[in-house]
Amino acid sequence: MKRFTVLVPCSTSNLGAGFDAVGIALSGPDLMVRVTPGGEGLRIARLSGEGADRLPPDSTNRVIDAAYRAAAAAGRSRQALAAELSIHSSIPLKRGLGSSAAAALAGGLLADALLDGAVGQEVLLRMAVEMEGHPDNVVPALRGGAQVSVRDADGKVLSCPIPIGAPLRAALY
Repeated sequence: MKRFTVLVPCSTSNLGAGFDAVGIALSGPDLMVRVTPGGEGLRIARLSGEGADRLPPDSTNRVIDAAYRAAAAAGRSRQALAAELSIHSSIPLKRGLGSSAAAALAGGLLADALLDGAVGQEVLLRMAVEMEGHPDNVVPALRGGAQVSVRDADGKVLSCPIPIGAPLRAALY
């Protein structure tokens, strides 16, 4: 398998009365993971960008944790995932821009790619939402645009895009 890149946008949520349900993907800050398949296990070769000095460079990193969870959800072992990761984030931590949702999605997406699509979007979505506790940042970061989303009694994530007529601009500070 050739080297590939996973790119997940930032997102924001809690829009209006949509607490834990309404979110929107934003262009600009993102999380980029360059994946070089091979070797044993998942290893972080480089960690850079926003908050890199505060993030663990080992298997407790949210990207790797999510990848292992996605593999398990697909019925595969951790040993099935082998790659070197170079992670760069321009998403500020703890600023309401979905950095943890982006990390959960990036891990799930790289696991899905390494496992030749064995994870699938629904399993990936459920796993990332379980890690986050709610779908408001996860769904728009994965599907794009503005989304309203909830989990049903069985944990399945239900979502609906929200049409936006005119281009929006976000002021981030």
